[in-house]
Amino acid sequence: MKWIKGISKTSFDLIEKDKTTLQMTFNYDQKGNPVICKGSGFNFSIIREGFWKSNLLIKENEQLIGRTYTEKWFSNYSILEIKGQQIKYKYRNNSMAELAFFVKNEANVMLTCGLKSDNDKKVVVELNISQGFEQNPLKYYILSICWYIFCPIAQENTIDYLLLMAQ
Repeated sequence: MKWIKGISKTSFDLIEKDKTTLQMTFNYDQKGNPVICKGSGFNFSIIREGFWKSNLLIKENEQLIGRTYTEKWFSNYSILEIKGQQIKYKYRNNSMAELAFFVKNEANVMLTCGLKSDNDKKVVVELNISQGFEQNPLKYYILSICWYIFCPIAQENTIDYLLLMAQ
């Protein structure tokens, strides 16, 4: 599984088993930096909101289906509330920045995504997926949030390609 540049400078494709399963198009000119995500059978958008622009809203057909927020302003845990489910996530330093998504506690990590430098000193966003995540109905929302957060950092530190790899 990997993200690659799409047709335009601001679009990216998620490739799984040599097939595009999700396309993301960023719009940096609009307030909140919205992104449109399209795939087979789904179409949703992600936009930043809040005073510090630290929360995300997820909408399908202009209807709010999910959002992110912190439980307490001093907490390093955040919550993704989507389609009636709550998934916690945490930013951590694991040599470089990393996000870990889990259901109840950090022992049950379903996905981590983070920055990594490859042998050519290019920045890549690496995914580590737990068993069962492939069948998770929220999979594409979570993968999109990871890429939405890390894409600008990867773009800033990469010359000719961007890549998100799953191990």
